[in-house]
Amino acid sequence: MAWFVFVLRAIAPARSDQMAKKFPLHPRHPERNCWGCDKYCAADSMNCGNGNDRTQHPVELIGKDWLEWEQSVAAELTHATQPLAG
Repeated sequence: MAWFVFVLRAIAPARSDQMAKKFPLHPRHPERNCWGCDKYCAADSMNCGNGNDRTQHPVELIGKDWLEWEQSVAAELTHATQPLAG
């Protein structure tokens, strides 16, 4: 479930105080970086204290069409959380 929250935060409209860097949608080698914060540390030298394992990019978890998948899930969640009329 945590990766889903990560994906939602990654594509949400970023305000200037939220993310320091633009999140790459289709990086060439996502396995080389940790995607857990906006530092994007190299996988073999994580400086942020995110633990021993790197956070994977959504393209590694879901596939190349991860952005379309996430947008459809976000639309379903938005529809499901709207109050019923009446």
